[in-house]
Amino acid sequence: MILIFLLSILYSNSHYDLDLAISDIKDVTQIIEFSLKNKNIDTISGKIDKLINLRILNLTGNNLSSFEIDLTQLDSLEVIDLSKNKLSEIPEVILKCKNLKTLNLSNNNISHLDPRIFKLSKIEKIILSKNQIGNVSNDIQNINTLYHLDLGKNKIKYFNINLTKLVNLKYLDLSENEIESIPGSIIKLDKLIDLNLSNNEIYEIPDGICYLKELENLDLSSNQIKALPDNFGNLYRLKTLNLNDNIIKDLPRSFNKLQNLNALFLSNLKTSEINLQIGDLTKLVNLDLSNNSFSKLPDFIINYLNLKYLIIRNNKITEVDSSICNLVSLESLDLAENIISSVYDGINCLSKIRIINLNNNELSDIPENLLNIESLNSLSLNNNKIEELPDLSNTKIRILQIRNNNLSEMTLIKLKELKTFKVYY
Repeated sequence: MILIFLLSILYSNSHYDLDLAISDIKDVTQIIEFSLKNKNIDTISGKIDKLINLRILNLTGNNLSSFEIDLTQLDSLEVIDLSKNKLSEIPEVILKCKNLKTLNLSNNNISHLDPRIFKLSKIEKIILSKNQIGNVSNDIQNINTLYHLDLGKNKIKYFNINLTKLVNLKYLDLSENEIESIPGSIIKLDKLIDLNLSNNEIYEIPDGICYLKELENLDLSSNQIKALPDNFGNLYRLKTLNLNDNIIKDLPRSFNKLQNLNALFLSNLKTSEINLQIGDLTKLVNLDLSNNSFSKLPDFIINYLNLKYLIIRNNKITEVDSSICNLVSLESLDLAENIISSVYDGINCLSKIRIINLNNNELSDIPENLLNIESLNSLSLNNNKIEELPDLSNTKIRILQIRNNNLSEMTLIKLKELKTFKVYY
């Protein structure tokens, strides 16, 4: 029988005595997980070497500023979680765990990344996000077992390290740092699937990224990127791409080669004109074009027959025209914060639409067909200029939001009488 040790007896306020706790266990050899999660422990003392089959040590969510328990006899130990503590450095004892595979030290106060961590011969997953790390040693290249590295939410400015030995890396998170450039050696990470470089100071994307043939998810949002490499379309496995909050005006011609792209985020590109020749992305399901300067629904979306979620709020769109009917799979449409004054009368062509948001526009009336779309569950019309509503007796809507309009007294009376769905006015 395999036991998971979850007992958490605290002694001397927030001190935990391992010797005393383990002494009550009849057969410690069957314990594979030792957890003291979220117990506000300040210090731990004692020995843990009797737990010879221990695989997982979980001490997340405490107040530990140091950890000195000898772990060298625990040959089965594979996972250590010391996240959400107050450690200012990587504990020395961890660097001696020869069979360790997963180490989570996120949410601490670590400022120095001890290069010896990269000499753990079997380490596969290192999570050091939400610390105070300012630089990364070039010794990182010595790990060839590592497949997951998370250094997000630190203070890294220079990441000019040699990545050529990280041959098995599949997940790399460097988000929310101060990184200005990516080393060209990134080209060697040919097994990388997920790359997050968001919220940095990156101004140029190296061509090497375009050779990451296994890459499926790429987040470049919130940087200073002006352009993408010409051969960006080589990333033919890419499924999710986030370019939000950059200063990109044009996308390269090769962009249309991203035939497997499922989600594309192009919000807040800080430009009034965007040259987007991306009409061939036929597998696209999720598209965000918010916070730009489109004056109409972009022509390139007419081929997006599989698009389900379209966000194009906070632009300069004046009307919803008949081109909307090309989006035959659309389920959610967000057009809030534009200057729309009219909606195509045949909008009931959207036979799968469930949610429509037209808040903060210039609508004075709406077509009856909008209210009679059978699939529509939620319609938001707050902050417009609507005075009258069409007949609501046949609507299938469950939620209608129509606050801050110019509704007539008669319309308000009719709304108060409605019992079949929720109305917010």
